[in-house]
Amino acid sequence: MAKPADPVLTMLTNVAIFQGFSKKELAAIRDASHEETAVPGQKIVGEGEKDRRFYLILEGEAEISIDGHFIRRVSNGDHFGEISVIDGGDRTAPQEAVVGHVQEAELEALEAV
Repeated sequence: MAKPADPVLTMLTNVAIFQGFSKKELAAIRDASHEETAVPGQKIVGEGEKDRRFYLILEGEAEISIDGHFIRRVSNGDHFGEISVIDGGDRTAPQEAVVGHVQEAELEALEAV
């Protein structure tokens, strides 16, 4: 019987910054990350914070807002934080968790791949 597809690897293949990565490279990113659970209303990361993590929503939703104004909602398979990972700069918008699991990977782990 065929082994079931890894849902995290499947989601990572759909992230633009990982396009062209091999399954082995994506597995290394997955293995260097850890799963977190965010509760409703929990701030995951704030605007202007120095946080060099990329987040992939495994299950649930998060709201992205600037100065308290709703910008967009992200859910299963969506991601945020790629700008800080790419340029090492401050966060451009805070992410407020509405509900769910968030997969994160630290920049250092991505550089090691």
